[in-house]
Amino acid sequence: EPCYSNYFINNHEPLDLSLYVMTDPRPTNYDLFNNKPIWQAKSFTYLESAMETRDTKLNITIPKEVQSGKSLLYAHVLVGPHITSSGVSVTPSEDWSLRATTPLIRTLPVPPPSRKRSLLKDPPIAKLPTIDPSQQKKAPYWVPVLKVNMVWDFTCYPKTEIPNDVVNRFRFRNDGRYYPAVLFDAFGVRNDVVKGLPVNSTTPEMHLSIDLGPLSVGWWRVYAQMEESLKLMEQSMGADGKDTDDLRQMFTETSPVLLAVTMLVSILHLMFDTLAFKNDVQFWSGRTSSVGVSAQAIFFNVFCQIVVLLYLVEEETGMMVTVSVFTGLVIECWKMIKILTMPRPSVQSAKPS
Repeated sequence: EPCYSNYFINNHEPLDLSLYVMTDPRPTNYDLFNNKPIWQAKSFTYLESAMETRDTKLNITIPKEVQSGKSLLYAHVLVGPHITSSGVSVTPSEDWSLRATTPLIRTLPVPPPSRKRSLLKDPPIAKLPTIDPSQQKKAPYWVPVLKVNMVWDFTCYPKTEIPNDVVNRFRFRNDGRYYPAVLFDAFGVRNDVVKGLPVNSTTPEMHLSIDLGPLSVGWWRVYAQMEESLKLMEQSMGADGKDTDDLRQMFTETSPVLLAVTMLVSILHLMFDTLAFKNDVQFWSGRTSSVGVSAQAIFFNVFCQIVVLLYLVEEETGMMVTVSVFTGLVIECWKMIKILTMPRPSVQSAKPS
C-alpha cells in the first residue's frame, strides 16, 4: 500500500531554525522575515545535528503594552532550508517552512492573600467572601522556559491510515513525503513556577531559557494525549491547577521505571481501599446487634477521620487522597448512625454463660 515517508530520509540539506518574540499571535512568514530573530540554530541537518541538544539563556525586553496587561507576548519558531551569508537558499527550488507558536505570558488568577495565623496568639479573622471564578482577578505571568522540539520520526504512514494527531501536526506533500512537526513543549512548565514571575511595570526584562532538542514520535504522542487529558480533567471533572501541576511534575521529573512502580502501587492502594470499604459495608449491613462492637471506638474513628480530612483540605492535598479519606469518613458516620439505632444488649445477655 502506498505510504508517506519522511522528507529527510534521503535529504541531508542543512536547516536553519529561527526564534522570534512578538506581540502578534499569528504573523505571516513575511512579518517574521522582517523582524530580527532573538536566537538562531544555523546549518544543522535533521539526520545528524537534530539529535544534539542545544540550550541558551537570553534576556527578553518586555514591551510596555505587555507590562500593562493590554497585550500578550508570543514565541514563534521557523524552520526552513539554510540561508547562506549572501542571503541565498541552499535549495532554491524548494520553498517550505515549519512553524510553531506558543505564548510566553500566562494569564492566571491572582493568588489570595495569605491568611495564616497563630491559633494561640492571633485574633479570629473574618471569612473571605466566595468569588465567582469567572470574576476572579487575573494577572500576566512569565513563562521562563522554552523547549523547542523537532519530532524524530521515520514512520512510513499508509495514506489511508494516518493517525489524527499526526494529520493535524505534520505537513504532507503531494509527492508522498511529509515534514515532521516542530513544536513547543509546554507540558513540563507548571503554573506554580510561572506564578513566581509576575509581569508588570517593574519588569522591563525577563530571563528566558531556551532548550532545543529532538523528541521521539512516541513520547510526543504520549505528551499530547496527557495534555488533552489534563484539559479534560480541568473542564469536566473540576480539577484545579494544583492537581494538574502535580501530574505534570510526576510525568516530567520522574524516571519511567519509578513512575511505573508508583502507578502500580497507586492502583494497588486504590484497589485495596475499595475492597476494604466493600468488606466493611458488607459486614455492617448484616449486623442486627451491637454485641462485640465498641461504640466509643467508632466515635473516636469518626473524630480522627474528620481531623484528617480537614487537614487535607487545608493543605490542598491531591483529589485522590482526599476522596479516599472522605469515603472512609462517610462509612464511619454510617456505622455510627447504625450502632446508635441498634438495640442495646442487656447485662445478662452480655455475660458469658
